[in-house]
Amino acid sequence: MKHAAGEVLFILEHFHPCIGGVETLFLQLSETLVKNGIPVTVVTLKTNRESPVYEAYHGVLIRRIRALNRFWFALCAVPAAIWYARKASLIQTSTFAAGFTGWIAGRITGTKVVITVHEVWDTLWLSFPWMQGNIARFYRLLERVLLKLPFDRYVAVSEATARAMAGIGIPEDRTITIRNGVDYDRLKSYLATDGVKDRGEQSSPSFVYYGRLGHSKGLDLIVEGGRLFLESNPDGSIVLVVPAAPATFRKRLEGAIAATGHQNSFVLVPPLPEDELFKLISSCTAVLIPSRNEGFSYVAAECTAIGIPMIISGKGALQETAGGRVVEMESFSAEGLCAAMHKAASGLFGVRPRDRFPLQEQADRYLLLYRDLTTGQLPL
Repeated sequence: MKHAAGEVLFILEHFHPCIGGVETLFLQLSETLVKNGIPVTVVTLKTNRESPVYEAYHGVLIRRIRALNRFWFALCAVPAAIWYARKASLIQTSTFAAGFTGWIAGRITGTKVVITVHEVWDTLWLSFPWMQGNIARFYRLLERVLLKLPFDRYVAVSEATARAMAGIGIPEDRTITIRNGVDYDRLKSYLATDGVKDRGEQSSPSFVYYGRLGHSKGLDLIVEGGRLFLESNPDGSIVLVVPAAPATFRKRLEGAIAATGHQNSFVLVPPLPEDELFKLISSCTAVLIPSRNEGFSYVAAECTAIGIPMIISGKGALQETAGGRVVEMESFSAEGLCAAMHKAASGLFGVRPRDRFPLQEQADRYLLLYRDLTTGQLPL
């Protein structure tokens, strides 16, 4: 099969305008590739009525597939994935469901496939309190099956993820670690906010969680740990900047908040424009990241970059990405989170080194990987 020189096909469950760390990674990477003269097409799930089936966004061609959910997408997207793969030099996909589509398209067309692995949960699937046991076992099986498929290269987004991949038997000679990139130029304008002054002037403690609704994010701990904190700090507040979907998870979250008896102190806010979001977190006591695992954590990397204090679980890649003023939970429990919130409210933060994750460095490493797999077809 002869492929068009230099073209890369992304096969992803979610892409712009969806929000989240994975979406941020591939939007930034695809835009950077285009700026480097490499054509990029993205096959992804059509998640709302407003998003067009075909779109050119910042030079990236997007083909959205109608499907009920990401698992139906994995099946429904196969014909389009094969069609575009015949014109591509390389396929870039990622965990979870889209990985199956990418592997099938690569096998049928002879196109090499790179899969980016964001997290490996394995037994962690069985620990989620808001997930039914049979569903957790099914997802664990799917993860195992996907990661046992013979992809040409596996990309780990952090050292923590690389260790987890090795732990389940992914060949180390086909694994490369490319840490996600952060757009520091974009974040520069938010450094001007005097967050320390704003927090010092607070009359009551406030905490913010922002990001997607996910089982690994520790939202159950935020609700229960927040309840314990509010028992002794009734003037405190906990703001959750989260989307409405998935609807079943959102409903479970709302029900758990209502059961605390402090529902007026928990504020649910829809996703905000970036300037409004960073204005909100610049004046809070700390951003909450009590995750059961993080493959990278853009939230931690962003807060580190602009100097926002954090409370973290310390799980997964948070040891790599969370820097600056940090309180780490001493125990992974509601009580542990509550104790960390008390420390933060008293200003008892530790100070950690701040690592940097340059966006161009990420793009350069992907480009080198792509060029290696396609025998130099991609320009540098």
